[in-house]
Amino acid sequence: MIKRWLLGFLLVDFVLLSTWAMWKVGYLGIFAAALNGPGEMQIFADLCIALLFASGWLKRDAERRGINPWPWIVAIVPMGSLSIVGYLAAREAGVIGRAATASEPVAA
Repeated sequence: MIKRWLLGFLLVDFVLLSTWAMWKVGYLGIFAAALNGPGEMQIFADLCIALLFASGWLKRDAERRGINPWPWIVAIVPMGSLSIVGYLAAREAGVIGRAATASEPVAA
């Protein structure tokens, strides 16, 4: 139960932060910031690598739970990690997939 609340809180807060950032600089402005210097480029590259690994995990987790992973993976391109957090929140809330039984190990 606490996991569901924490994921919901994270999702709402991240949506608000993302909305504020896009309101301030626009969608393309977020990517333009990644080209401002080597530090920004490194952070952007690091985010891309992390999202690549996260999408592999999401695909395996979703398929094991009988969930179509592709809408969530495709959403990573325009939405970034918001898609991963959304998947986790929807999964934990029971909105998508089947409930895990006690006999199945579930990766957190």
